[in-house]
Amino acid sequence: MANTEIPPIEGPATGRKGRPQLAIFLLIMGVILAPLTTVAIFAKNQITDTDRYVETVSPLASDPAIQEAVGTFVVDQLFAAVDVEALASEALPKKAQFLAAPLANGVQTLTENVVDRFLASDEFVQLWDAANRAAHDRIVSALTGETPSGKKAVTVDDGTVSLNLGPVIGKVAQKLGADNLAIFERIDLPVASTQFKILDTKNLGVARAGVSFLETLAWILPILIILCFVGSALLARDRRRATIRAGVAVAMTAGAILVILNIGRTLFVDLMIGNSLSVDAGTALYDTVLRFVKASLLAVGVIGLIVAISAWLTGPAGAAVRVRSALKSGISGLRDQAESSGWKPGPVAQYVADHLKILRWAVIGAAFVLLLLVGRTSVGSVLLLVVLALIALGVLEFMGRATTAKDPSDEKSEKTPDTSSN
Repeated sequence: MANTEIPPIEGPATGRKGRPQLAIFLLIMGVILAPLTTVAIFAKNQITDTDRYVETVSPLASDPAIQEAVGTFVVDQLFAAVDVEALASEALPKKAQFLAAPLANGVQTLTENVVDRFLASDEFVQLWDAANRAAHDRIVSALTGETPSGKKAVTVDDGTVSLNLGPVIGKVAQKLGADNLAIFERIDLPVASTQFKILDTKNLGVARAGVSFLETLAWILPILIILCFVGSALLARDRRRATIRAGVAVAMTAGAILVILNIGRTLFVDLMIGNSLSVDAGTALYDTVLRFVKASLLAVGVIGLIVAISAWLTGPAGAAVRVRSALKSGISGLRDQAESSGWKPGPVAQYVADHLKILRWAVIGAAFVLLLLVGRTSVGSVLLLVVLALIALGVLEFMGRATTAKDPSDEKSEKTPDTSSN
């Protein structure tokens, strides 16, 4: 009778073969979603929150390019409302009519100086912040399509977003009146003449769709990221290496998006600014508004590197082993000094020793939760949380090792008789 072999069951093996592919897929999804989440949270918190929006655009009041653009606009509107040369011609005798143009030029120079001094003052910053605060609901309307609350500080018409600088012009007119130029004090400009264009684009609908979409996903994406990375680590054959790859990939993706944002500055100025602002002013607007999202992306990159380094330190590499040994030796030295000084571990140390592994993960999890709760993640906040987490882990190691409980290996050696003397 011929020997027959029973064919192996392929089901479980096939499942195991599919796990690495699924782990890679989840890793790729997590890497893609991590920077996207940063942008989504920015769209939700930085744009749709009034206080954060004002904080975001407030530095523009001190930017030289923006001040130059606003100053030119204010002077142009004042001289459009008052024909200074005509008034000078009426006041001068016929023989002195040739002085009308030089007088008008002198008045313009004086006006420009007054405007420059005002724009460099704290008073202008306050007016700028107040105007943007009042304008915020219309900005949200422009970017999300929501119905505004009815304020008139900003208009959105055919892809143009304009900020009402009427209060600024009025304040400048008062300053000029104090300098004996009362001709500007009684001007009554129509609303259309006080609108300072911020954006001038026909592609506003695309931006609106993108912001609305990201705002909707702002709460979903963080959960998806955690599920993707945790699932990838659990399904991977080598979880430590998978964690290292994930951290490095996140850091590289965040860096790539930062590069894209820097490249996109020129595209933004060309498509979104139009003729409303100069290139320098448009660049200042772009960099100022996106400075927080850039800081968050940089923080995400740092987090990725920290995760990769932490996973590497748990591995068998010689350098990693030496680092762990140095840390253990340092903590052991502190523990020995404390015990020699009379400190005795109590019930808390015993509890920590019994639950050391769980408490470690609890500290790491708490650090990540705090990162998610931080409204505006930065490299500084990330490093602060890392330092606090390391201190907490160090305290756990100190307490968990400094216990009077016998190590299981010691108990095992006591139960095993010593036969070396036989």
